[in-house]
Amino acid sequence: EVWDLMGISFPENGALRRLFLPEDWVGHPLRKDYPLGYEEVQFSFNWEAIQAKKPYASRRRLKDGESEE
Repeated sequence: EVWDLMGISFPENGALRRLFLPEDWVGHPLRKDYPLGYEEVQFSFNWEAIQAKKPYASRRRLKDGESEE
């Protein structure tokens, strides 16, 4: 499990294989350098910058032929 989730190998063990994750999984998810996804970690000092990047659905419903501009 240690190798599967964190990428730590032990020299005594020569038979490393995936136990929890699929065989075609790339990387080790419990490592700190593993990418979490597209969304940044949000703190109070960068809240406005992250909110500006997030897509939001339009609250107003458009009628047929009407543009959002």
